[in-house]
Amino acid sequence: MKHNYCRNIKYERIAITEEKLYISKLKSEFGDKGSFTKSDLIEFYTDLTSDISQSLIDWRVLSLSKKGILERIGHGIYTFGKEKKFKPYLQDAHKKLFKDLDEKLPYAEKCIWRTSILNQFMIHQPGHFMTIIEIDREAKESAFYFLKDRGLEVFLEMDIDFIWRYSSIDKETVIVKALITEAPLQSVEEVQTVTLEKVLVDLFCDTDLFTTYQGTERSTIFKEAFIKYTININKLLRYAGRRGKRGDIREYLERLDLIPFKKK
Repeated sequence: MKHNYCRNIKYERIAITEEKLYISKLKSEFGDKGSFTKSDLIEFYTDLTSDISQSLIDWRVLSLSKKGILERIGHGIYTFGKEKKFKPYLQDAHKKLFKDLDEKLPYAEKCIWRTSILNQFMIHQPGHFMTIIEIDREAKESAFYFLKDRGLEVFLEMDIDFIWRYSSIDKETVIVKALITEAPLQSVEEVQTVTLEKVLVDLFCDTDLFTTYQGTERSTIFKEAFIKYTININKLLRYAGRRGKRGDIREYLERLDLIPFKKK
């Protein structure tokens, strides 16, 4: 799915925040209606800001649609949709692995995910996957040796060259990383795992570890993720800021036409 027309419109360089979308007021205005038109939305935003441009209204409607707040049910006709929340699939083996590790190191914050969750966003499917375990920095080595003693092929994130040189294609690679404080996580079936916002930021930041998912493949992943699921931009940028990449990833999202240009 592509929004080619976006590239031909000169948008104001202004950020659309959650507040600028006026979601609460929008629901209050149209919540009791089964459907409403694009003209209704134009009138709604014009009443709030008299000098608003058509291009900015288009961006707002597009953002609301991508978030799953609005759903188009006909040409120029909308209704309220449901939030499209991303929940990564966890195999039973990974659930057990997490619970065993949690029992061993109960006081350490941790999460687990597998790179296969990216397949739905990709054109070229990788033939090898990694299981990523992130844990408080102080507990990282303890987690590494615990997993090593279970016979798993485990590497610490710092050993990037070692990983690519010695990891086996016959066994799944397990990577132990330091968990960034205040990383956006979620619980799925009592297992702490990642949010899509976190995964996207990590792909952008950890280019050496996630080499398979760079270049045009990364662009595809980002675009498909924004189309298929509700992405909380504030949450994504906040975490990117924790990783020192807020400005860089914002510019990247702008180049992909996933968010409007920020006011200079």
